[in-house]
Amino acid sequence: TYSSIDLEHEVANEDPRTLRKAIMNERAAPHILPYEQSAVEDLTEVIRNQQKIIDDVMDYQPKNKKEEIADDKFAASLYQMEVTRLNYIVTSYHRTRLRKIQQYPMHIYRDSELRQRLSKAELAFLSNYIDLISRHMEQTVTNNLPPQFRSLTDEGSGGSVSMIPHPNLNKYVFMKAKEDVGDIEIVD
Repeated sequence: TYSSIDLEHEVANEDPRTLRKAIMNERAAPHILPYEQSAVEDLTEVIRNQQKIIDDVMDYQPKNKKEEIADDKFAASLYQMEVTRLNYIVTSYHRTRLRKIQQYPMHIYRDSELRQRLSKAELAFLSNYIDLISRHMEQTVTNNLPPQFRSLTDEGSGGSVSMIPHPNLNKYVFMKAKEDVGDIEIVD
């Protein structure tokens, strides 16, 4: 069914701002941050609903020549640009998190607190990614090494080098104060 787009009854949504902030925080933080599930779900629902309305408007064929829908189709094309922008924000958020998961898969997998910060889909991706990397490394590298060097999960005990990369917790972190808080002394 066709329904006219009503620009005046749109409600502002804070979820895009929340996800943009989460993307910046995720890129700056050494560890993976908690998943913004409610913002992602809400924004995904908004995208799905808006896309359905846009599709209905664009597919509508007037029954008579007198019916004017050009304004609605123009508004639908503007809404389509907004939906595309929102979709980009959601996918950028997921892409940023997946990049970090791929960078430190074993570190995240072995730390229960970090694993709890992942969504169900990210946790499934992590498990599959570790399986693929392990099989690939076994087939191409570790099966050709002496037995004492074959472990991909060696933590570096006994003076050896750790096989699990860890994020650098000593790198610089930048922040911006939203309001003047006066002088602050930062202790090492």
